[in-house]
Amino acid sequence: MNKTVKVRIAVCVDPQGDWSSSGWSGATDEDMMENASGDTSMDAKQYFIEAEIPIPEPEIVQGTVSPAAS
Repeated sequence: MNKTVKVRIAVCVDPQGDWSSSGWSGATDEDMMENASGDTSMDAKQYFIEAEIPIPEPEIVQGTVSPAAS
């Protein structure tokens, strides 16, 4: 069974089409939006995007051990 994580990302888009986004685990909406709004004009619209993202499964990598050269 694949597990997922729900992500929430703040996005600002201004009338010129410039956009910026921000988000990280544990962030508040206010912190994310403050970071996202920094690279757009003052009249940018603010949005939140939410998505369910699959959590990657750990991979096992086969390896060999050899003595260190002296």
